Amino acid sequence: MTNKFTFAFHCLVAFLAAAYPATILLIGGGYKPVPVLLLALAIPVLFTLKTSLFTRDVKLLILAFSSYFFVVLASLLVYGGNISEADIPSRTVLTLPILFLLLLYPPRIHWLLAGVGVGAFVAGAVAIYHVEILHMERAYTGHLVKGYMPIQSGNTAMSLGLLSLFATFYYWGKQKYIISLLFFIAALSGITGSVLSGSRGGWVLAPIVLFFILYHFRDLLSKRLFAVMSVSLFLLGTTLLPEVETRINQAYADVELYTQQDRSNTSVGARFEMWKSAWYSLEEKPFFGQGFPGRDLAEKRFVEEGKVDKVVELYGRAHNQYLEEAATKGLIGLTALIMLFAIPFAIFMRYSREYQRHDSQWVFAQCGIIHVLLVASYCLSQNFLNHNSGTMFYSVFTVIFLAGCMQKKQNVPA
Repeated sequence: MTNKFTFAFHCLVAFLAAAYPATILLIGGGYKPVPVLLLALAIPVLFTLKTSLFTRDVKLLILAFSSYFFVVLASLLVYGGNISEADIPSRTVLTLPILFLLLLYPPRIHWLLAGVGVGAFVAGAVAIYHVEILHMERAYTGHLVKGYMPIQSGNTAMSLGLLSLFATFYYWGKQKYIISLLFFIAALSGITGSVLSGSRGGWVLAPIVLFFILYHFRDLLSKRLFAVMSVSLFLLGTTLLPEVETRINQAYADVELYTQQDRSNTSVGARFEMWKSAWYSLEEKPFFGQGFPGRDLAEKRFVEEGKVDKVVELYGRAHNQYLEEAATKGLIGLTALIMLFAIPFAIFMRYSREYQRHDSQWVFAQCGIIHVLLVASYCLSQNFLNHNSGTMFYSVFTVIFLAGCMQKKQNVPA
């Protein structure tokens, strides 16, 4: 490749990496186009890879992503089932060529953060359009606007919002106050999108991630900045309070109905029953689970035996990624899922300690930590990775951030 062609190709790859968060909620199914383009660009690159590229961190990520997929294949070989069960987990392996592409042509931190900010702003704008213009009860409701799912999209909006909040402080520290303000607006927009989606699972670890961000930028928290952000958050909270209060009160009511009246036909009550069913499946076959067909049969048997309510038959999954993996693939499957989160998280944590705030690697690492923490929390109340949107969002963003961490040391321009 000539130098000019290499530079242009690098710009194209970096642009697509930044375009991914910017377009992910722009339209229904917006999570698909950019990864497909990146994969198409990555395939020829696979034939030029050198062994030096396979560092310890790269090998660990390959282990984490591959294990998750191959455990599913092993389950299908042992227990049988529809081969389509391996389709969505295969996205983790298909993301690996994109990692190699990005290792050779790393993402650019300012471009990527700009994409995150645009994506967060778009998330809020789309949610407001859905609720205020289309009069949808919840934003991103798929039966009215094809390609969206309220829980998946709402969680994605929260991630984009909190990553934008991180960028707010980052640029404030670089004394780029206008850019910082734009990112703060984007952060509020992304969080608004999550609230309007009614996806309560996206709010579980949000306070902890917020504390994580504030801790790293605690030296920037002047009284003036604190006052401005507090007023902005208060105004946003006042606007969104009815929606949040309604969803929280509904959750409390569901718990009360379940515990006091044994009512399982509510959102929370149904989840409790699904979790019980998954736990019973794990108890019966703890090592390698029930398999996909066996899980369905076991659930029907639990209903007949009166162990769980028949409401579980209305749902295909346990609405908890950890329990679902344990039920279908046992402790082996649960371990593979934990590795999927723990290995990238450990790598990001190490890079965050090795580099300083003026290094681009530090910024990528902090974003990676936020990303992994949030997706891991989404899996507590939703089978986030059992959907194309969830698996692709997690795996593609992870390799983007990881490739950014692994690039040669360079200072971020002021």
